[in-house]
Amino acid sequence: MKRFSSQICAIVLLCGLGAELVFALTEDECTVTPDQVPVCCKEPKAKEEVKEDKTREELGKKCVENNAKGKKANTDEEEFQIAECVDECIFRDVFGYVNKKTNKLDETAIVNTFTKRFDGNSKWKEATQKVAKSCLGESGKDIKASSKCKSGALQFLRCYTRGVFLNCPAESWENTDACNKLKVLVQKCPNVYTILQN
Repeated sequence: MKRFSSQICAIVLLCGLGAELVFALTEDECTVTPDQVPVCCKEPKAKEEVKEDKTREELGKKCVENNAKGKKANTDEEEFQIAECVDECIFRDVFGYVNKKTNKLDETAIVNTFTKRFDGNSKWKEATQKVAKSCLGESGKDIKASSKCKSGALQFLRCYTRGVFLNCPAESWENTDACNKLKVLVQKCPNVYTILQN
């Protein structure tokens, strides 16, 4: 059950360091732990790096504290729900990716981020926009009726990271045996860990 507490740390990294992790939700051959996952796809430095300020950092910490700190999950589903709420809070309060009135992902805000982020790199801009648009359409499908936080932020993040990993531009791909084996596994197992790092 430590998978989702690790994910909470990963989302905090997303706020500050640009790293994203996605976690396996099965206990079969598709399960991989973070220490087994090499960094295979390195994002280029964005044209305009988002300036991290204390306010944004504090908002991210508050999301973790308000949604995860002191909460004990007895099942994987409870842990998943905690992670959903942490991600939703970060998407809403830190990045403005969740519309506060409708509690739905804001497609315009998300797509605009990728338009600006990779403006000087056509391959990355095209790959990330395509994946983001596809994942926006898919993210609502995996939300359970029992979920407390239903924006689809966690589902979008998982889909996006996997999609970019599988469509990583050739110049950014680490063409090693370990990475190529992981790519085959990710194609077979949609919930396996993937890492993007800049």
